[in-house]
Amino acid sequence: MLYNIAEGKVYKGTSTYSGDIVMNIKDGKIYKNTSTYSGDVIATIRDGKVFTGTSSYSGDIAFSIKGDVTIEEFVAIWYTIKYIY
Repeated sequence: MLYNIAEGKVYKGTSTYSGDIVMNIKDGKIYKNTSTYSGDVIATIRDGKVFTGTSSYSGDIAFSIKGDVTIEEFVAIWYTIKYIY
């Protein structure tokens, strides 16, 4: 298992230890680790598009998702786009 997801937090492996949080997904934003500070935004999710950082500029679209996905599916897509594709 690559990640464990609980309450919008994505943990390494099967962990639920706060020190193992890779990202925090909250209110359409993906933050580094446990942060919810605007300077730690990795990506913004809006209208099926995932933008780099806090941007909503079309040139900063990392990828788009058609239709609804669960948080688990989103994390799998994120991992694939970021680390494999």
